[in-house]
Amino acid sequence: MDPTHRDRQATYRFWHPQLNVTFRWRSDWILVSQALALTDQHPREVLLRWARQVLDEIPPHDPRS
Repeated sequence: MDPTHRDRQATYRFWHPQLNVTFRWRSDWILVSQALALTDQHPREVLLRWARQVLDEIPPHDPRS
């Protein structure tokens, strides 16, 4: 595989990341896609922010219980 081919693949993966997220309704998927486009954010950034927020809201686990 020549270097230009790898560069094209990297660019494609950046703009079209594989998302293994299942939405119950197509309208939910459209809403998320629009929000990402309008905020010019990468899905990874949004998912990481969401995960950190969830973890901050969960009280610490007591290992004695």
